[in-house]
Amino acid sequence: MIVSALVASKQFKVTENRERADAILKGVALEKASQEMHAYGEGTSAGAASGGAHSEISGSGGMVSGSSSGGFIARHMGTEDSSVNTETIHEARVAVRLVNPDGDVIWTSTQESKGSQIQKRQRRRRRQVCEAVASRY
Repeated sequence: MIVSALVASKQFKVTENRERADAILKGVALEKASQEMHAYGEGTSAGAASGGAHSEISGSGGMVSGSSSGGFIARHMGTEDSSVNTETIHEARVAVRLVNPDGDVIWTSTQESKGSQIQKRQRRRRRQVCEAVASRY
């Protein structure tokens, strides 16, 4: 893609014949995508219980009678919230160098991009490399 951009700029004559070349463009491009996951959760709960009882026994002359009453109540409430999300992170690096036929490095550049969209990043890298080569020669 960089070679195509250099040809399209019409500032350079590009050849695959090493004997005719004044310089050789060498380079490497790396692209990495990673995902980060973020998760959180929280919860709250509350409870209460109460109870009571009453009993009564009475008797006289061989006769016994009684009553009993009681009650119990309990309550519980709770709430919980959680969330999970992922984020994709893109990084791109391009390192290029212009080398003369003897193998001496004439010019070098490294460009780095983090977080932008892939197509925009590739176009930007091509433009930056072309502009850097054009400004040098």
